[in-house]
Amino acid sequence: MKNHFTLKDNLQFKVKTNDNNEIHYNHKFTRDLMVKNPIVHGCNLTLNTILNYYKFNNTKTIDSIEINFKNYLNLNEKFKVKKKGNNFKIISNNNLILDLFIKTKKNNNNFKLNQKKYLKNLLYKISEYVGSKNPGNGSLILKIYIKSGNFKIRNITQRILTRNSRMLVVSNEFFTSSILATKLKRFKKNIDYRKISSFKKKFVKQLKDKKIIIFGSSGNLGSVLKKILDKFKIKTYLINRKQKLNVFKNSKNQINIDLNDNSLKKKISEISPDLIFFFMSPKITKSNLNRVDHKKLKNYRLVYYTLLKKIIDFSKVLKKKVKIFNPSTIALKEIKKYKHKYSREYIIAKKESEKIKSSKNVTLCSYRLPQFKGTNNYNIAGFYEGENLENLIFYIDDFIFS
Repeated sequence: MKNHFTLKDNLQFKVKTNDNNEIHYNHKFTRDLMVKNPIVHGCNLTLNTILNYYKFNNTKTIDSIEINFKNYLNLNEKFKVKKKGNNFKIISNNNLILDLFIKTKKNNNNFKLNQKKYLKNLLYKISEYVGSKNPGNGSLILKIYIKSGNFKIRNITQRILTRNSRMLVVSNEFFTSSILATKLKRFKKNIDYRKISSFKKKFVKQLKDKKIIIFGSSGNLGSVLKKILDKFKIKTYLINRKQKLNVFKNSKNQINIDLNDNSLKKKISEISPDLIFFFMSPKITKSNLNRVDHKKLKNYRLVYYTLLKKIIDFSKVLKKKVKIFNPSTIALKEIKKYKHKYSREYIIAKKESEKIKSSKNVTLCSYRLPQFKGTNNYNIAGFYEGENLENLIFYIDDFIFS
């Protein structure tokens, strides 16, 4: 079985199924969704798992399949399959992506010969209907239950659960399926500029001759700060990972680099910033509440602690005072209240970032920010949780003038 899927794989599956859901191939479309980047077709992931099952169980007849999508899988994201009996779990970066259970029944030789063909046909049909028709473009499959039988009526029915969610029934001659699907709501980074206009005059006066770097300007908070400072006509330098999509195509000061020591040190030295805003972040996922996932913690530490410390160290050699804005989390104040919203690993890494020491000329300012509306804070019911993004300006104001 494959251990990752590429854009080419997705486009081939699109042709086979007529699934025109842009969530699987269009970077511009996914940029403002919860998934951020194109994801693998759930039905393709399911099909590959079932075909893997047939390799070892070609003599058995499938009675039913229960499929639960616990998370999404981005393109080129490597995964592994854990098999226990007829239960298959697809795991990526210690995150459970798919949980699939197959129930078998007494052999029916005639049915067994056609079963693989009709299962593939059904999954193609599901993918096309959900992705292209109902809920349509931007949709996500959450659950599928497939039952074998002899069905004379090959139909598609639906039950509307909410504005965004549907319970669908898709059938063919030998299988029927019930599907729970939802349509993701796009996140609009709308800023009420009336609420921030009062800050313009003092910001312009204070920052007129300052050199400002925003690390992670393609993320939710980084892009909002970029928009606010653009509105005030304040120049900024934007530094993002090289592989990141360039979201500010018209920005002359956008810099996409490999975040190795040499390139990072060189850019900080060239720009010689007065203020640095550190909004870099890895992919944030849910985790097990009962234990710490040390692999995930290591990934968070690499960005929130190690990368931040390097930026501080490379700024120390500058012959000027530098202030660095570190966005920590309110969850450190109220762990019990927020433990279901933020993973343990995230909280630990953020706490460690606050403990990085400042120096004579470099001051690290950590702010325990509340949850802001953004692609990371999507509720599957169809809305974004958190405060309005323009409220970030109150923390920026304190950072600049404190």
